[in-house]
Amino acid sequence: MPELTPLIFAVSVISGIFWSIGQMNQLSSVAFLGVSKAVPLSTGMQLVSTTLFGVMVFKEWQTMTVL
Repeated sequence: MPELTPLIFAVSVISGIFWSIGQMNQLSSVAFLGVSKAVPLSTGMQLVSTTLFGVMVFKEWQTMTVL
């Protein structure tokens, strides 16, 4: 069984807080904009942000020939 250290617990709690804030904002954007505008925006932003995170943090694309 994995060890649950205070650092792992703190990171998990902080991650959950950020997830909760994101969910709350996504649901309120659907109420504000409507489904037909909010869902494509949300999906597009998720695709762009996760791609940029992978490139900047994990250095997934080293050269342009990888694309």
